[in-house]
Amino acid sequence: MLFRSSSPNLIVLHPSVSADNLAQFLAWVKAGGGKLSYSSAGTGSPSHIGMELLLQAHNLAAVHVPYKGAGPALTDVVAGHIPFTMAGQSGVIPVLKDKRVKVVGISSLRRSPLLPDVPALAESMPGFEVVVWLGVMAPAGTPQPVIGRLNAEIGKAMQDAEMRKRLATEGADPGTSTPEEYAAYLRGELERWTGVFKKAGIKFDD
Repeated sequence: MLFRSSSPNLIVLHPSVSADNLAQFLAWVKAGGGKLSYSSAGTGSPSHIGMELLLQAHNLAAVHVPYKGAGPALTDVVAGHIPFTMAGQSGVIPVLKDKRVKVVGISSLRRSPLLPDVPALAESMPGFEVVVWLGVMAPAGTPQPVIGRLNAEIGKAMQDAEMRKRLATEGADPGTSTPEEYAAYLRGELERWTGVFKKAGIKFDD
């Protein structure tokens, strides 16, 4: 009922990859002829379907290597065992500062205050957005006055300076909405990602 916060992902490459921006990265993947591999936090995870959405947008293909969590998926990119991945910025920033990886884009509609020099993918792909979002829901049939009260109180909490600061330090963009706006957002996300799953042939028993 209330959209709380969202966190974008980064396109992360091992330093040996011969690409320093999104255009070069896409050209490099194309030259790989579908044989290059990328890691993810697991089948159906945001890092998996987010990368698939990016590849599908450019009619590209790569080999998906699912890991059991975001940490191992990123670790193998840092180690050079896997050339690229899509990962949340909170985990990437430490290894980026140490120059153990490089980043060619962030999957939000605008640049992150934490990484102002990293271009948003939407700058060259208008409307492109892949974020991990958090929200609050109530059981079906909850009376509207109760939903309204919860929405109002959570909205107040999201305006708290300390709360916003804490979310921002974790790379999250706090936000609020009406229950109706949140419901519409959920419907849109379901439709979008169902299409990605079908086109990529993603199955959770892979």
